[in-house]
Amino acid sequence: MFVTSSSDRTGPSRVRAVVLAVAFSLMAAACSSDSDGGATTDPVVTTTVVTSTSDVEEPVEAEWSVEDPADHGMNSDKLEEARSYAFTDGRNTQGVVVVHDGAIVSEWYADGSDQDSWAASWSVAKSFSSALIGIAIDEGKIPSVDEPMTTWYPEWADDERRQVTLRDVLQMAPGLAWNESYDPSDMGSSDIIKLGFSERDQLAYAASRPPSGDRPGTVFTYS
Repeated sequence: MFVTSSSDRTGPSRVRAVVLAVAFSLMAAACSSDSDGGATTDPVVTTTVVTSTSDVEEPVEAEWSVEDPADHGMNSDKLEEARSYAFTDGRNTQGVVVVHDGAIVSEWYADGSDQDSWAASWSVAKSFSSALIGIAIDEGKIPSVDEPMTTWYPEWADDERRQVTLRDVLQMAPGLAWNESYDPSDMGSSDIIKLGFSERDQLAYAASRPPSGDRPGTVFTYS
């Protein structure tokens, strides 16, 4: 399930939902059960995968088949456990989509949300990004994780950022100045608050962060 956020939201948008990581453990138990699951009604749904680059003009349409979870050996009681857990008051879940063997077998949304609602992927995107980079390396599109980031950001060659590699970025140790504070009193200096609430092009903002003084690959800075 790809859920990504776009830095340019002027075009069409359809994003499936936020996927709760906690639901995956419940899904694993459900997949191995022999009990029947609840049926779904729509045979096919269409979704849009919107990448996080700022130059995307049109989304990419992809069809998802919707299948009965019972046909996938999934336990309806376990699925209900996952749904109940996800939508417990205070969890603020917008939606959950359960995908098995390339088909949607269950999906649920909070009141006021549906399959067309925008959802920021936040750290979910990290897992997909790293997997996609692994695929690109396997296909020869990227030489290795030790490729310098100046391959994509040549302007970084003018300062200490010329030492940053793709590996450093994947490991969140690029040696860039970054303040991850979520304290409202830090609004003036918090990069994460600026990124989420005042920057239209989030990718450009992240790429514009100056060197922190730490050698790339030596200091982990969560972001």
